[in-house]
Amino acid sequence: REDQARYRKLSRRAAAWCRKRQSGGVVWQVEAVYHALLAEEKGVEQAFINLGVEWLNRFQYATLEALIRSLLNVIQAGRLAERVSAWAWWLQARLDVIYSRNREAKAALDNALAIDFGDKALIANCIDSMGDVHVGLSEFPQARRRYEEALPIYRDIGNRVGEANCINALGYVHVRLSELPQARRRYEEALPIYRDIGERLGEANCIQVLGDMHVSFDGPNHLKLVKLVEALPYFCEHRA
Repeated sequence: REDQARYRKLSRRAAAWCRKRQSGGVVWQVEAVYHALLAEEKGVEQAFINLGVEWLNRFQYATLEALIRSLLNVIQAGRLAERVSAWAWWLQARLDVIYSRNREAKAALDNALAIDFGDKALIANCIDSMGDVHVGLSEFPQARRRYEEALPIYRDIGNRVGEANCINALGYVHVRLSELPQARRRYEEALPIYRDIGERLGEANCIQVLGDMHVSFDGPNHLKLVKLVEALPYFCEHRA
């Protein structure tokens, strides 16, 4: 607070020291990222976002939460850039959703959206995550509105994974609202996108749910069996 230039210099030294010890475990990796952000090293903001998303996708929740929790204190003290702060709040919200801490997730998303710096990807992620929060609270009409709000943003920025996941989520909401024809249309819409971008697990999930849709619409169980057999290799590949 009193000598920010010296604070950044010491943070750079701490980041360098921790990076030399990263082979000793994830604790050192977390510390290296933490101090690099405080030092405002070149390129560290995007590196932090990429690493946070990678840890999230690889189910390294404890490691990610250790980093985010350490950052929230300095974020609240106003010592980190707005972009880092907003993405950190979103990552914390994703962890809260995963652990069914829905009220905490909503508060974190509100904090992320309050930091307005025009990042459409983050805005879409936050709105989409708000939909997940509403699903966790069994507030399905509100969830549908959020997903429908996020979908055109994903399309506008060309985020096909976000687009497919959002359509898939809308299908799930329609199922929960007993709107089966709309649900089937959504899954049929998401399926070719997953195929096109190589998201095999998303593709398999759509095929499996469409099997359930055939049972609901068409009755004979052999139609469901056809879809389940079609989906089986995808699940086996993912688990392998």
